[in-house]
This record gives sequence, C-alpha cells and structure tokens, in this order.
Amino acid sequence: MHMRLVVVLLMLAAPAARAADVRLILGADYWVDPQRAVFPLMLGVGAQASRALELGGRFGALITTSPNKVGVPLDFVLRVEVPRSPLYIEGLVGPWLIFDDGDLVRAHAGVGFGARLGAISLGLEAAYLTPSGSIGLRVGFEL
Repeated sequence: MHMRLVVVLLMLAAPAARAADVRLILGADYWVDPQRAVFPLMLGVGAQASRALELGGRFGALITTSPNKVGVPLDFVLRVEVPRSPLYIEGLVGPWLIFDDGDLVRAHAGVGFGARLGAISLGLEAAYLTPSGSIGLRVGFEL
C-alpha cells in the first residue's frame, strides 16, 4: 500500500515530458585566418534536461568562400535559457568536415548567445575553427 502511494507521488512530482525542440539554423561567419566567409545551414535538435538546460546537437551543410568548398558542420550543444527571459547562452563543440580542403576534419568549439523571440532565435557566435577564430550571426526558426 505504501509503495503504491510513493509511486503515485513520484509520478505527480515528475516534470511533464516535452517534445524535443527542432530548429532550422542559418549562419554567416567570418573565419579569421584563412579570411573566408562560412555559410552554414543546420538542423538543430534539443531536449530539455531541466527547466533552463537543453542538451542537443546540430548538423547540416556549409559552404566557404575564397575558395569555394562544401562541408558538414557537426556540433554537440549545451544551451542555457535565462529564466523569465528570452535570452540564452550556449556552448558548442564538434568536428566540422570541409571537403577538398587539405584538412578534412576541423575542430570547432564556441560560445553563442542571443534571444528567442517566439519561433525565431537571433544570436551571435564566437568560435575557434581550426586554425583560427571565427565570429558569426545565427538565425533560427522553430519547426
């Protein structure tokens, strides 16, 4: 009898399950050392680990300029949403593959911040993309 009561209380206390967040992310970056622009188009997926913490990943396609190369960005994402605010901060890390560029796998690690405005997110990202830093803009659309 007591065990059933404990199970019922635990079920009532558990947070409600929420569907994963899915967003389409457009980016425009300036990659400092090779002096190139990088334009990623990514699909981001995240699941709430707690009220303010989201764990996820993003993947997609990218194109660079001067010279034009294509690639695949892959990142793990840890996103913290500021309570009672549209603001967020996120940490990113993962390999970015740039084809036909000498070094196929490039390390990517960065920090982003911005605001979620309804179904749209606007943000900035500062990162290290082997062999140097990059800075960019992000626009995300909730799907």
